[in-house]
Amino acid sequence: MSSPNATSVITILAFSLLLQGCFLTSKVTDLAVKTDSTESPIGDPAFSNNPTSLYISGVTYQSLQLTWTAPAKSFDSYKLAYLQSSTAPTDCAIGTTLSLASNLTNYAVMGLLADTTYSFRLCSVKNGTVTTISEGSFVTGKTLIAPPNNPISFSGVASSISQINLTWASGGGTTVDYRISYQTGATAPTTCDAGTMISESLISGTGYSVTGLTANTQYSFRLCAINGNLTPDVSSGVTTTVTTLQTPPPNPSGLTATPNSDTQITLSWTSGGGSTSGFIIAYQAGANNPADCTIGTVIPASSIIGTSHAITGLTASTAYRFRVCAINSSNSVSSGITVAGTTLATPQAPPPNPTGLTSGSVSDSSVNLSWTSGGGTTADYRISYQTGATAPATCAAGTTISESLIAGTTHSVTGLSSNTQYSFRLCAINGNATPDVSSGITYSVTTAYAAPPNVTGLTATPTSDTQINLSWTSGGGSTSGYRIAYVSGVSAPANCATGTQVGEGSITGTSHTISSLTAATQYSFRVCAINANGTPDVSSGMTATATTLQAAPPNPTGLTATPGGIDSEVTLSWISGGGSTVDYRISYQSGGAAPATCAAGTTISESAISGTSHTVTGLTGGTLYSFRVCAINGNAVPYVSTGITVFTVTKKLATALRTIFTSEAPNKSLNYSIISKNVINNQVIIKDTSDVYKILNVVTGVQSTLSLPGISGTILSFVDITDYSYSTNNYRMIAASNGTNGYILSYNIDTDTYTNLLESDSSYGLYFNDIDYAIFDNYFYVMAYDSTSIRSVLYRTNGASGGTNQVLTTAGAINLLESAGSYLYVSHDPNNTDAKELYRISSGATSSLTLVKDICPGNMSCHGLVSHDFIERRSRGVLGTNFYFVGTDGTTTRLYKTDGTSGGTVALTTLTSEMLRSHYVTLGSVLLFDKDGETWKTDGTVGGTTALTTAIPFMQSGFTYSGNYYWVAESAASNFELWKTDGTPGGTALVDTLEGLYTFGDNRIEGLYLSEENPHFPYVILGTDLIYPARKAQGVELYKVSLTGGGAPVLVKDITPGSGDGVVTAIEDQYPANLFKISPTHFLFSGNLNGEAELWISDGTSAGTILLKDINTHVPGSSIPTGYMAGGAGVIFYAISATHGRELWTSDGTAVGTVEVFDSVTTPIDLESFGIVPVYGSSNWTTTTRNYAPFSNNKLMSIYFDPFRGSELFQLDIVNDTFDLFSELVPGYIGTRSSGANQHSFFANTFFFPVSIGHSTYVHSTDGTLAGTVDALGGLNDMFFNIVFPRAQISTSKVIIPPSDVFDANLEFIVFDTTTRTPSNVSSVCGGTCGRMTNGAVVSITPDIVAYADPNGDIWKTDGTAGGTAMLNIDLTDIDLNSGTAFDSSKYLFFAGKAGVGYGLWATNGTQIGTELVLNLNPSYTVGDVGRYAGSKVWNVNNVFYAVALDSGVKSELYTTGGTGATTSLVKTFNATTQSIFYLVGAEQADTAKIFVLTGDYQNGISNDVFFLNPSDGTLTSIASNTTANFMFTLSPIQYDNVILFQLQNDTDGTFESVKNINVTTNAISTVLTTTAPVSRMCNKGGRLYFTHSDATYGTELWYSNGLASGTQIWQDANPGVSSSEFGSPIEINNKCYLWGRTNSTANSKIFILDF
Repeated sequence: MSSPNATSVITILAFSLLLQGCFLTSKVTDLAVKTDSTESPIGDPAFSNNPTSLYISGVTYQSLQLTWTAPAKSFDSYKLAYLQSSTAPTDCAIGTTLSLASNLTNYAVMGLLADTTYSFRLCSVKNGTVTTISEGSFVTGKTLIAPPNNPISFSGVASSISQINLTWASGGGTTVDYRISYQTGATAPTTCDAGTMISESLISGTGYSVTGLTANTQYSFRLCAINGNLTPDVSSGVTTTVTTLQTPPPNPSGLTATPNSDTQITLSWTSGGGSTSGFIIAYQAGANNPADCTIGTVIPASSIIGTSHAITGLTASTAYRFRVCAINSSNSVSSGITVAGTTLATPQAPPPNPTGLTSGSVSDSSVNLSWTSGGGTTADYRISYQTGATAPATCAAGTTISESLIAGTTHSVTGLSSNTQYSFRLCAINGNATPDVSSGITYSVTTAYAAPPNVTGLTATPTSDTQINLSWTSGGGSTSGYRIAYVSGVSAPANCATGTQVGEGSITGTSHTISSLTAATQYSFRVCAINANGTPDVSSGMTATATTLQAAPPNPTGLTATPGGIDSEVTLSWISGGGSTVDYRISYQSGGAAPATCAAGTTISESAISGTSHTVTGLTGGTLYSFRVCAINGNAVPYVSTGITVFTVTKKLATALRTIFTSEAPNKSLNYSIISKNVINNQVIIKDTSDVYKILNVVTGVQSTLSLPGISGTILSFVDITDYSYSTNNYRMIAASNGTNGYILSYNIDTDTYTNLLESDSSYGLYFNDIDYAIFDNYFYVMAYDSTSIRSVLYRTNGASGGTNQVLTTAGAINLLESAGSYLYVSHDPNNTDAKELYRISSGATSSLTLVKDICPGNMSCHGLVSHDFIERRSRGVLGTNFYFVGTDGTTTRLYKTDGTSGGTVALTTLTSEMLRSHYVTLGSVLLFDKDGETWKTDGTVGGTTALTTAIPFMQSGFTYSGNYYWVAESAASNFELWKTDGTPGGTALVDTLEGLYTFGDNRIEGLYLSEENPHFPYVILGTDLIYPARKAQGVELYKVSLTGGGAPVLVKDITPGSGDGVVTAIEDQYPANLFKISPTHFLFSGNLNGEAELWISDGTSAGTILLKDINTHVPGSSIPTGYMAGGAGVIFYAISATHGRELWTSDGTAVGTVEVFDSVTTPIDLESFGIVPVYGSSNWTTTTRNYAPFSNNKLMSIYFDPFRGSELFQLDIVNDTFDLFSELVPGYIGTRSSGANQHSFFANTFFFPVSIGHSTYVHSTDGTLAGTVDALGGLNDMFFNIVFPRAQISTSKVIIPPSDVFDANLEFIVFDTTTRTPSNVSSVCGGTCGRMTNGAVVSITPDIVAYADPNGDIWKTDGTAGGTAMLNIDLTDIDLNSGTAFDSSKYLFFAGKAGVGYGLWATNGTQIGTELVLNLNPSYTVGDVGRYAGSKVWNVNNVFYAVALDSGVKSELYTTGGTGATTSLVKTFNATTQSIFYLVGAEQADTAKIFVLTGDYQNGISNDVFFLNPSDGTLTSIASNTTANFMFTLSPIQYDNVILFQLQNDTDGTFESVKNINVTTNAISTVLTTTAPVSRMCNKGGRLYFTHSDATYGTELWYSNGLASGTQIWQDANPGVSSSEFGSPIEINNKCYLWGRTNSTANSKIFILDF
């Protein structure tokens, strides 16, 4: 019977044993056994006594432990049989057999193989016989796997501060896995189950990275092998100890790569310190850096010493990238830094020596060396030298001259000592980085003697009439002798090689006597030093002059004494006694006895006396003086004659020229103007007052003369055209001319060099008034004109030398327009028939003209294009690839677009003939333009060409921001408004009303000229805010509006509280002010606080808007910053300081950084613009002297330009002789405006004058009191300065202002009541057709009636009322009331009138019937304005009217008239070609009236004759004739006392003739002043005329004349010597004479009074 469940029982037992720890090295699977037993044969139980329950109870890798249960019956022993198989032996005799004692129930079978399956059978034996009926129990088992071997080669490496990488090799055997344990310290865990354990499930292969460790810490590891048993065997293990890395050291810095050769580059760096213990280098060729110090070629730290390393073995001329990393002692490596480096080229061979070293010219301080190159690899040369006969051993010894200073095969060695031997060594060097230097060749030479210094102390002493002794002091130095040259005369020989020469070899001392000279002769000598050179150097020499002695001179004769015109002068005149007389001496004293000799009394030396007359000055008026005049000869110690005597009494004249006012002005004005459009390289081009172009550095203030390549002579014009870039070059394109040729040049901004690109055959060939250019296909195109071939020539250039070529030439005019798409469009008139059409040009070095479309076909004088649009660069547009322009077919003007083809050229809309200039701006997909005063847009289609708004014109000079275009224009209400548009009607809106700030329409706004460079109005954008000045209730202040958020404009800051202007937008047209953005957050502007305009800065907020710097510290005083231009410290601009006047300044936006660039060389400010402009009172034109009427308070008003206030109203007190400010009507620099006498008038005790605010002019009036100083016309203004002032007076309180559309759209008269200070219109005059009147078109007829002429040829009268206003004559086509009209206030007004052909003389007495033709000229003469002089040549001489009639080229006639035709009679007919009448001058002497007629050739200016006209019988008598050709009267005849003075001037060359007089008593003419200089009348006072005159002695000074030659002389030499003073604008009033001027060219302006 089988054993029940034997297998299961054994299996359970095996698990039980396992759990009890019996088989610690076994696996459950290893205990799987198979048991069996064979039952005894039935019927034979004796044979069933086998052991049972056989199982394996213990397993090792070498044995199996068997356990069983003994048989129940007795037996003798056991028999055990086993096989190395999974099948048990079939009986106990098979396989290996063992006999076992019967008392055993277990047995360990030893000597088995590991990991091997064995099968066992156990039988009982009885009586020596093995049981046969049963095969016994059996079991199968397997031995364990053998224990593993320990691993080998166990080591660890720290890879970071927290990781150690462990590696090992397998020990072989039964190892299947590994286990690691570790702990800190030097001792590893005792087993692999101690410390921190890493199980075998985490370990793969023979390496493992332990992480999460602590930096710089020692760790000990144990590594054990395990086998594959269920309960594995663990080897004893092996150990290792490793320390984690320290924290990586800091990176090095300052890495540089220096190529040493073609194979070597040296790296240098600075250690970052810290834990750094060394460095690692990684590098690779190319442009990419190694990613870390393990990439590329790596040089370990062990190979690197210090902080530099030479890397060798590189490839020549190759770029490398290097990385240097720091490493510390724990092998922590930093990220590293990188650098690039390139190896040098392969070194050249050493150069051969040069040859032929020699010297050219040798001076006392230099030697010019020259040599021949030895060729080979020679690239440069090096020189060394030393004194003596031996050259330096090498070119590095002695004094060396490096190769950088040597060019070519010559060099001048300078700084040498004279007369010294020098030896030179010349070496060749090649082009290696460290060049090879040849051994060199040598040369010796001795320098010349130094030039001898000049002698000093040269004297020439005459010792007789034939000898002069010369004596001097040697200058030393290299002097070895002397040479003397001399000539007769005042000028010494130019050098010692001319004239009569003495010496050289014979003169070694320092004195010499020259003999054989001529008596009484002046000689000039030059003494030169010479040295010992073979050809000796001769010094420039020293000169001396001496005259041989003369005999004693005879006395002069004929001595006279004439008192001068002023009380301090007497003029002495005498006749020379001849002989040896060369000079004269004068002595004088008061009283009747002359000094005994010419050495007694007050003496005047010969040096002060010229000729045989002398004016003694400094005398006392009304005093008796006696004079002695002696002759002297020319001896060094002259003989003096005994002399002759005379006495006289001086006159009493004006005593002084007294100053009563001095301007505070810094007497300077800017002496240059900036030509450049902007600053480049801190430089601008300027033109000084001499029209010399210069380069100005705006940082240093240094000037240098502009020199342009290829332009000879003086640069006469310079035009800054535009910026242009080609490839990497940035240019400024320039046009220049020297008057003969025109040039186009490029200025390379990067290299600061000019290149001459193009020369035309004349300065006009480049159209200098408007350089015609375009940029097309990346080239700069410019038009020129070939005057020889009479052809237009088109050039193109890329700005570089050699980059200019001629594109095409053609007959007829060409104007470049614009490029669009593939074409450059031009206007072209091929036949010069005034018929321009649109043509195109294709790109390329050469091209031809292709007609786009004949818009005005078949009309040779019709412009298909509107011609004047071509000059304006704004008058065309580009949208996409299409070109837009204005054209006409001769009837209708249209806006066209074209794609360059005839079919693609279409009209989009019509334009009125009045609006031929449109302004085009591209905004996105539309083009904006002005159509007939409205803002339109087009998308290139007829339907898409529509109005955006009809409320405002469109202006080009605006700006685009965030899809919107902003611009300023004048509305129908005459307000200037700020608008914006996005290109749609809905997006077109008013932003702000600017009101009265801008007053110049679309041509000029507050001094800012519309152009492509300047904005339409001053503005800046800060962030998203637009900031600009505008005039509102607060005056002109800054406002801002958001460009993104919308909303109403807001005031930035009320700088000048109230209605005063806080922002200055312009002062003078040439100095426009603006807002300048100095940084992204701030801008500069001219702010006006308390009347002082200074430099302000703003950030767009009230608190951030502040005064930056008070440049003009004078109180009051304005610097008025203007003309901002980027450059210098940030911006340059003009400003006025109290000391330097207007100069160039720069600012960086800080007060300390705002400084003057330089104080220019200044010129005196012209008196007319920086002085006093007197304002006249009522005037009477019937005399030659203007009368001045002061106010009742004895004050005379004047407009004075104060540099710190501007033009303001001043007053002259004619009683107290003071001049001071009357009223500052406009605080600050901007004051009243003075533009000459026509802009002031004085009527009815009221002074009318202009006040300018910005560019608006207002008429003000004053009665001489502050309370009576008002705006005369109620705020009406004139923007163009043609303001019309009162020109006539009606009654005692009313004045007439001529018709002007400024005041009345109907062009009526204005009557101003000086009592009520109010204006009013005179209605129903001209019916609104009079037209604007000129100032001189209104004159008085009687005290209560005035007449005026209108443009229609009618003459009117008015008494200031509508009823008293009427037309006097309707038959004339033209009337001239403007020039020289004479009248008698109780009788007639004479005027020139034109009826049909020619002019006639008309007169009116204020009635229509009393208005008639007085004198009719030849009515058949139809050419020109015949007889116009009939109106302008009328004189009232002693209440007798004389008129001149001129029939041009035929005759000139003198008439007398009583105001009617019946009372008009001919006096004399003159030949018009020789004797046109210039002046009639009348004078009264006793009771007889005398009239003098001055005539001359009207056509040629010859035969200037003077006639005496006898008023009693009308006869003319010629009293003088001047036949000098081409002389005209220049000094209008001046009559006073008994004389009439006049002067003539040559009308051809401008030269002047002497001043002459007519004695009205004797009718005689004589010369008063012999001169070739002009004279200018100042004052007629006390019977004397005071005038300015210039001569060689005094310059221009004040003179006087009593009408006689003897009484005409200088009165005061205000600027002593030949220097001149300046005087002008005389005022004679209250028996006083006032002048304004200055006593020298740099003094401030003054007002003087002549004291008597």
